Amino acid sequence: MKSITHILEKNVYLTSLGCSKNLVDAECMSFDLKKAGFNMVEDPADAQVLIVNTCGFINPAKEESIQTILDLADYKTEGQAEVLVVTGCLSERYAEDMAEDLPEADILMGIGHYKDIVEALYDFYEEEKPESTKARIYLGHERPDVLAHMEIHRKPSTPYYAYLKIAEGCSNRCAFCAIPGIRGPFRSRPMEEIIEEAEALVDQGYDELILVAQDSGFYGLDLYKERRLADLLEKLSVIPNLKWIRVLYLYAEGLNDRLLDVMKAHTNILPYFDIPIQHGSDKILKRMNRKESIAQVEVHIESIKKTFPDAVIRTTMMVGFPGETEEDFEDLLDFVERMRFDRLGAFTYSPEEDTPAFSMEDQVADSVKEDRYRRLMELQSRISLEKLQDQVGKKLEVKIEGLSDDGFSYVARSWEQVPDVDPVIYVLNPTEEAVTLGQYCPVEIVEADEYEQVGVIQG
Repeated sequence: MKSITHILEKNVYLTSLGCSKNLVDAECMSFDLKKAGFNMVEDPADAQVLIVNTCGFINPAKEESIQTILDLADYKTEGQAEVLVVTGCLSERYAEDMAEDLPEADILMGIGHYKDIVEALYDFYEEEKPESTKARIYLGHERPDVLAHMEIHRKPSTPYYAYLKIAEGCSNRCAFCAIPGIRGPFRSRPMEEIIEEAEALVDQGYDELILVAQDSGFYGLDLYKERRLADLLEKLSVIPNLKWIRVLYLYAEGLNDRLLDVMKAHTNILPYFDIPIQHGSDKILKRMNRKESIAQVEVHIESIKKTFPDAVIRTTMMVGFPGETEEDFEDLLDFVERMRFDRLGAFTYSPEEDTPAFSMEDQVADSVKEDRYRRLMELQSRISLEKLQDQVGKKLEVKIEGLSDDGFSYVARSWEQVPDVDPVIYVLNPTEEAVTLGQYCPVEIVEADEYEQVGVIQG
């Protein structure tokens, strides 16, 4: 990196789209920008520098990213903005096309160049402008230092919890997924580096850390030649004042007795299992290039339930994958009915170029996809209603995180809810004691519908 000898005083507006892993990358850029003397602002109208960290996973995400770029570009003509930077998955995947079709973008940076954001802005402002009006392009997820931007003690943008990214990329090669081509193979961060960052986050006051990777159970296979998630969790669990540790995106094949034993031995490792299964038909799983059969997945789930009778199990399902017949879809419904997942997210198959599924025969009509999505979510809504209503009368410890829109209740989560993904608990306070945001309170659940619960603080 070039030596930067003075401060370039510019206001920067940065927005991040897509997943929590993308958010961590954006937080790292924000840290580097502030360290270099840039001023981060919350209103794009106040910024000279506009940055959008994009998602490029499926069509709706790509459309949202492009619309955000165009919306921010208006501030270059109608406001004081001078430069528009596009980072993340979309620019990694489509940089050359974007340079042609989106002249509004001045800099296009892929996922291997997050650590170069400051240098790229200095170059833009201080080097002689090229005659071409096309964006400057920085690409290369194959760079050996692709994880270097995380070697900092960032300040998270989330108020009561922090995401902790433990790896980059994915090596699973699911037939429908473009992520390996965008972000490269799975690369684990060194365990010592993760522990150091976790300790720094706890020192900042974060008592809930959420571990994220494309497949968290894969952690260590590339770096240590064996799965080391259990060892990582064991080391994290002894950090003082770390109350809640969660793991997201844990594929079923990454579950093993060692991992379950470590989770059971440490009460601050929450028995919340986010297992992306994708389907309930072995035929479709095989076409997806998934590694395990439904029978194998069920064995893993039974092991979880045996070890943790109160475990929360979340999954993700896809409908409309090429070749999915009505019989395959009925297998999916039967599987969901048997497993009775506590949480279930679903999406319709999106054909992505440069993936094997893109050119598969027997593509499913959009109308059929939408109908199957509706039927799946109707089933899950019924299951969710029954499960949440079964908790009426249960006492939980919750974390108060905000006020409801009507101002009559607080918005809270227990250990059973992941932020921005799961249902919330609306909490009433009949006591005379004041409640502050970030506080933990004992509540009793008194009402529930399909996706929300109401609790009352216990005096």
